[in-house]
Amino acid sequence: MSATDIKIWAPKEIVVTTINGDNVSVPAISLGKELKILRIIGDAWKSSGISEIDDLKSGNVPVMKIVEWVTTNIPDYLLSVVSIILDRETQWIEDHLDLETTLALVVPFLLDRMKKIQAQIVVQ
Repeated sequence: MSATDIKIWAPKEIVVTTINGDNVSVPAISLGKELKILRIIGDAWKSSGISEIDDLKSGNVPVMKIVEWVTTNIPDYLLSVVSIILDRETQWIEDHLDLETTLALVVPFLLDRMKKIQAQIVVQ
């Protein structure tokens, strides 16, 4: 893989609009930030206990357990990740962004990382 094959999540300026109509630029994501975000996601997965649910392993998804965990814990993890992406305090994010905008920042980032991890596994 050459340097030209590597795509960066924010290769050009990305701008998000706050609930007040202000435009905010999304800075490029450094390796240090990526590692922080991946640690947060890893902590979220571990603390969820979802991988340890026996019913899940047998194909029976305990929807209420998952919904309860998501609604209780995901907001904090989401705020932490967006805080890193935007270089802003979590209170600023709570006051200026809506859920749609925060998810639009986090979901593409995570999907991109998962694709890259999957591609590395396939190559090996």
